[in-house]
Amino acid sequence: MCWIIFLMPHLNSLNNLPQGMHGWAQSDRYALALNFLNSNNVLQPKTNALYTEDGKVGVEFSGMAFLAAKIATLSNTPKYLPLLFKGLNLLLLSFLITLFLNNLFPFDLIYSIGNLFIWFASPLLLYYGFNFIPDSLGFGFAICSLGCYYKYHQSNQNNYLLLALILGGLGGLTKLPVLIYPIAIIVHQFYRAIIAKRMNKQTMVYLALGILLIVCVLLYDYVFLIKANEKLWSVIFMGKPNPILSVNDLVEALSGMFYWRFEYLNIFQFALLGILLLKSLVRYPSLPRFYLQFGVIISFGLVIYFVGLGKQLIHHDYYFLSSFFPFLVFVGSLLIIRITKTYPINYKPLFLIAAVLVTFKNFNQAKARQADYYTIRTNTLDNNLQWLKNGESKLENAGIGANELIFVLYDFAPNTSLVYFNRKGLVFNHEQMSRKEPHIEFWMEKLKPNYLIVKKDWEKDFYRDKPTIANSWIRIPEDGFIIYKRP
Repeated sequence: MCWIIFLMPHLNSLNNLPQGMHGWAQSDRYALALNFLNSNNVLQPKTNALYTEDGKVGVEFSGMAFLAAKIATLSNTPKYLPLLFKGLNLLLLSFLITLFLNNLFPFDLIYSIGNLFIWFASPLLLYYGFNFIPDSLGFGFAICSLGCYYKYHQSNQNNYLLLALILGGLGGLTKLPVLIYPIAIIVHQFYRAIIAKRMNKQTMVYLALGILLIVCVLLYDYVFLIKANEKLWSVIFMGKPNPILSVNDLVEALSGMFYWRFEYLNIFQFALLGILLLKSLVRYPSLPRFYLQFGVIISFGLVIYFVGLGKQLIHHDYYFLSSFFPFLVFVGSLLIIRITKTYPINYKPLFLIAAVLVTFKNFNQAKARQADYYTIRTNTLDNNLQWLKNGESKLENAGIGANELIFVLYDFAPNTSLVYFNRKGLVFNHEQMSRKEPHIEFWMEKLKPNYLIVKKDWEKDFYRDKPTIANSWIRIPEDGFIIYKRP
């Protein structure tokens, strides 16, 4: 059921290439899978952008992209790579969410389904759940890790503690911010041991294994993300933090998060969260030690992440998924558990009906995010990729071979146009094209492409900025763009 819910907003775009919100980041990730079609080395990821040798990049572990590519290769279905990639992500996410719900509501299907609709069916997660960006998968590992830790607290069975740490570590391998949660679990366990002045040997062994796993994840990211990109001089996945250093920075970062607030959850979900919190405090004025201690530790980790990431949160709503969102959903789920202990069973149908009703707006928002233009309150975001649709077949019809390099001019995202054309090459934006120093000329001499592609809207800029090339290369008109062929 979880799988079906997340697929619903995407029924008309199951096998589509990256589109809609943050198509830039989606394309970078999809390019990894495209290149894994012809590579068996998961530790040497590449994209279509040739800023480095053969497009090599440093990136977080890309196991799902690699697995999707290998399935597509073995089944001889590369044309379904988008569906396979997104589908595998969603399949694992659905499994992790189901495991979380089973840990919190093991004998209650109604509250499990209700909780699924209330918190997990958010605009943010419905959109990124079936997507190329791995943050939703990081969320799945984080929330499942928290569910296992809650189960450990309830049952005191150390196997749940070990599972919580393993899931948290795997989540950190997928998206680094998820490490906040296994680190918080370890800190909480040591805090409890200090208070109790004892810790059993099995717990100590499991915590040691958890620490080792976290160190391994950090080493992996250091070697295969940070150092790899420094060595390659690649900037595609080398996101730089923009830390909060002043009051103005703080206001700007908070304003950014506030701007996306109804993409995280809709207004009804936030209202329900507030009502549940208020009812819980009225009914149970004091929080249990587990909630209070663990919540404070996680909050401290999230504050550090917020200060370090800073103003990046303004433009990247999906950063919220693998950091703050698991804690928000976990808190909401625990509040439901506390409140449901108070009210009789005949409230269950009402609870389920309310849960389903509040999600209708979310499904519409998630579907609208895939459109060429998406309006968030007064701002309309332009995601128009119509000129790239069927780009690969258009190049084939123009006689451009699959192994030909192309340069796409007056575009911005380093991989989006290249994955639509399914060619390797480079993308040059307006500023790079207008430079007086030989920037594009340098790359043309180095890579020697035989084809340049210009969106029709910007052809006049091409003649203005690079008249020698524009007038000497052979012009081939296409639907939505112009191909320039080396004479």
